[in-house]
Amino acid sequence: MSKSVKISASILFDGWNEPMKDGAVIFEGSKITYAGTSEGSPKADTEYNTQTVMPGLWDCHIHYFGVKGASEEEWNLTHPITMSARAIFDAQADLRAGFTSVREVGGVGLKMREAIDDGTSIGPKIYSAGSPIGITAGHADAHTYPLDFVHSRAALLWGSLGPVDGPWEAVKAMRVQFREGADLIKIMGSGGVMSQRDSPHHQEFSDEELEAMVNEAQTKERVIASHTHGAAGIKAVLKAGIQTIEHGTWLDDELCDLMIEKDAILVPTIFIQQRLKEFGEQFGASMAVMDKIQEVAEKHKETMKLAYKKGVQIACGTDIYSSGMDSMVPHGMNAKELSYYVEVGMSPLEALRTATAMGPKTLGPRAPKSGELKVGYDADIVCLSTDPFRDITSIEDRKNIIGVFKMGNLDVNNGIV
Repeated sequence: MSKSVKISASILFDGWNEPMKDGAVIFEGSKITYAGTSEGSPKADTEYNTQTVMPGLWDCHIHYFGVKGASEEEWNLTHPITMSARAIFDAQADLRAGFTSVREVGGVGLKMREAIDDGTSIGPKIYSAGSPIGITAGHADAHTYPLDFVHSRAALLWGSLGPVDGPWEAVKAMRVQFREGADLIKIMGSGGVMSQRDSPHHQEFSDEELEAMVNEAQTKERVIASHTHGAAGIKAVLKAGIQTIEHGTWLDDELCDLMIEKDAILVPTIFIQQRLKEFGEQFGASMAVMDKIQEVAEKHKETMKLAYKKGVQIACGTDIYSSGMDSMVPHGMNAKELSYYVEVGMSPLEALRTATAMGPKTLGPRAPKSGELKVGYDADIVCLSTDPFRDITSIEDRKNIIGVFKMGNLDVNNGIV
């Protein structure tokens, strides 16, 4: 029989409500059995004390790519084994930063998670889309490489079809990812920043292709996450019934209203835009990419302010993808995204909600019982030596994260014991 564990804290945040003073959470095995006031709470076999206890954090937009920079050459010529070897350590960095769950919208995490789930390696729970799906000459293509190479690379690295065109090819690409074990589908609804020859303003998939993919996703009880920057792409994917908008750079009043009407969720990813703007050229980004990022980075914060004020649902996502703290967009810096949310107008409580209770909602019908301290929910718990409601930046320093429990296991111990 599993032993019970009790964590008492000066501040308890359940993932949604106002923080509670002098709270306690108790779990047995992988599930929470009590969350509430410390006074009158049951005894437990093992007991800890901390300043703040809260749910394990969610990053709803990351990639385990195992690359260092932003050059198309590195992305297309790095060996898959090298990428995976690096990504294992990136997963550890995410967990040590307090992120017990990640929604990976493209990367090697779909296969890497087996090593984490069986205990071989340490990392967060990975909910993965496998390979993103895009069109020929779109954001998922590699524009300066021969098309047959792009398709063969996609098959080798992702187990995917590579760029697709037409409703049937798009649906088949989804089915291949379902076969690989994908928890959701990621599509490229508009052009991107780091691809060479497409525009973030352009809609990529046609309305017919979008309709076919949404129908297929619904029959398989999966969410589709759409990388979408420009207004044309955002409008098209929302009208088709896609549930999460990744980036959403050119959202306007009308599109925010449409997101609310459709019950869609925005995953903003401010962190990567700011990092690319500052360090992209240093890490090999082309001038075409740097020209696009200058425009996107400024617009992104402005749009985030609008979406927040309008009441659009928002979930935390960083678009972190690179390996090592000396790389361009490092895993382990995930919590910086929350500071940007406060900067654009959110309270620390509202920012923390985006990375706790809102996280599972981005998986729709496959959402786990996670992101909240509730009876019967997963025992994914973060213990802090600070009060993030007074200073949201305190959560960025991993020295302040004194314990991380994932499914009841103490995977990170920085002094809670």
